Amino acid sequence: MPCAVRSSYASEPAQHRSRALAPWVFACVLCLACGGSSPRPPILLAVLDTTRVDAVSAYGRAGRTTPYLDALATSGLRYTQAYSQANWTLPSHASLFVGLLPSQHGLVSFTAALDQSFLTLAERLREGGYETAGVNENLIIVATADHGEHFGEQPLIHVPVIVHGLPEVSPAVIDAPVRLLDILPRVLAWVGADRAAGLPGRSLPTRPSDEHEPRIIFSEYVDPADEEASESLRQGIADRRHACEPADKVADDARIALRWPHKLIWYARHANELYDLRADPFEGSNATESSSALAAELEAAPPPRSPRPDRAPDEPRPSPDPALLETLRVLGYLDDPEPHEGATHGADEK
Repeated sequence: MPCAVRSSYASEPAQHRSRALAPWVFACVLCLACGGSSPRPPILLAVLDTTRVDAVSAYGRAGRTTPYLDALATSGLRYTQAYSQANWTLPSHASLFVGLLPSQHGLVSFTAALDQSFLTLAERLREGGYETAGVNENLIIVATADHGEHFGEQPLIHVPVIVHGLPEVSPAVIDAPVRLLDILPRVLAWVGADRAAGLPGRSLPTRPSDEHEPRIIFSEYVDPADEEASESLRQGIADRRHACEPADKVADDARIALRWPHKLIWYARHANELYDLRADPFEGSNATESSSALAAELEAAPPPRSPRPDRAPDEPRPSPDPALLETLRVLGYLDDPEPHEGATHGADEK
């Protein structure tokens, strides 16, 4: 059995998976369309689970694996350098839907819950008059992925981002580096909502000629085994990692600082790694020694500060629709309310 790396989301019991993932599945569904007779565009945000950029044939590295996405990319915008803010499902989805780094929103373990002071994209859209509805024509589609999968290489955070349906925007390939954090402010701009103050993201560019000052893109990983209070969860993670060697660097906190084309991977207990993504896209040649000054500069770069809360801590979060919860149970995201005696929960970390 190969080493179960971070993106494999190992040994998470279903009761914890449901508590963690349900808000993000709910948010995806809520953003499907706008209600009433508003002239604002309906929005469909489609998040592919565990899909690396080189698995999407629109990016030219795979043979017709995603024909529908390819068609959207041909007549829309395809972002070639898009990066997620975490390399496993929960913190990456949280970053996408609240517009914050994992260290800011705090969802870095299987049993973590989002602080009620943070508003999700779905809640921001609902405040602007949006509601769940059927998918119809003339909608804006944003297709992306939460992270990639590991097959012995490093590029777990390089993900596809494709946008289709923007009025008066010509099809284009956008090479400017972008983040999943940039999707939230861009969606708010498309629907005419006020930009959320204090968030680190900036709107996705919509033309190749759009110029942005160079910036550092951060991605973060906190080893869930260090965060869990449950002995059974810690043991489950250890069991899944029994084939891992120290060189796999699985049980270690990490932070990525990427200023295109250079990407630094900082480890808490291992030596840092530096790669030139233009010359070495699959990150096979560590350049920390030959570019030590650059490595030190990226290591010292400070990530964004935590933002001010979006609402009072005692303000209740709206409850999801019971019919939606039942749909999620049927799909396997939620457990039955009262599991049968003796039932066991499988592990399905993604």
